[in-house]
Amino acid sequence: MTAGVEILAADWAALVPTGRLEPDEVRGLLARGRAIAAAAPAGAMPERLSRPERLERLRRSLAVAAARAAVHRFELVRQRERFERSERDEVETYERHLELHKDVVPPLKLEARALRAEVRSLEAEARARGIDVDAIQPAIDWRNTLAVDGYEAPKYETPESRKRAAVEFFRRVGKR
Repeated sequence: MTAGVEILAADWAALVPTGRLEPDEVRGLLARGRAIAAAAPAGAMPERLSRPERLERLRRSLAVAAARAAVHRFELVRQRERFERSERDEVETYERHLELHKDVVPPLKLEARALRAEVRSLEAEARARGIDVDAIQPAIDWRNTLAVDGYEAPKYETPESRKRAAVEFFRRVGKR
């Protein structure tokens, strides 16, 4: 069985200017690459290496880094559509999240605040009539329920309102 190796055309042209290698040459190229990768230094460079040893170590490190960059470039090209789809999905999710927090959450929190106030007023009325509200089930654990008593819906600005505010600001500043 023959294992296939894929490589980008641009990388192939840089490696093999003629565009074609004989099988023995391919095996030699792969063996050389494996040997360089296997002999690549790991970790920090020791301080006491001689200049030739340092250069050889840097050459091997550069070869491995270039190979890693080629692999990443290959994956980027091969997976481009998946990455684009993933980016679109992320943007859509983010926009949906913003939309919910802008359009859905504020009215629900305002409704919850009104309901909490209504429950509290009904409890006060029941206490005034002599009813033990703590005995009514299901009990409301006020400390662990959503605290919306002080909630105010955020005010979102439109681009037009921001432009008007900027113009007004510069008019005020210009009058000084």
